[in-house]
Amino acid sequence: MTRNDLLTPGHTLPCVSVSSTSLPIFIVEKNPGIAQMITWALALAGYCPTRSAGELSTLFQNFPEDLPVLILLDVSLVRESGSKVLLDIQAQCSSLGITPPIIVLTTNPVIQKEVETVGYRAILKPFHVQHLMQAVSEALSPFL
Repeated sequence: MTRNDLLTPGHTLPCVSVSSTSLPIFIVEKNPGIAQMITWALALAGYCPTRSAGELSTLFQNFPEDLPVLILLDVSLVRESGSKVLLDIQAQCSSLGITPPIIVLTTNPVIQKEVETVGYRAILKPFHVQHLMQAVSEALSPFL
């Protein structure tokens, strides 16, 4: 396996459990560089990035075998309202008996406010990795 294999969207990194943090996290990010950075930051922190998908349509391909406890979602992948997509994803998850928190990643401050209005966490790009990791830690605190 080469370094490039590890950095390709769709590849699952091996989970290295630093503590009890090896929880499955789905990453849906269209920018391969950002997806790489998020994947490695999560893995280095001991989390388990189980999917790095470049398309929203691939999010549910392995459900219900591979259920996430957190979804990091780039809303620039969607053509509809960000809040509508979030509610649709939450409904799909609920039908599977899970309710993972969703952290939205966006470059648009209007979308950031929109999704925060309906109760989701949103992080404006570009962001500092520490800011993202703090948001992940807070979202996963009920699971640890």
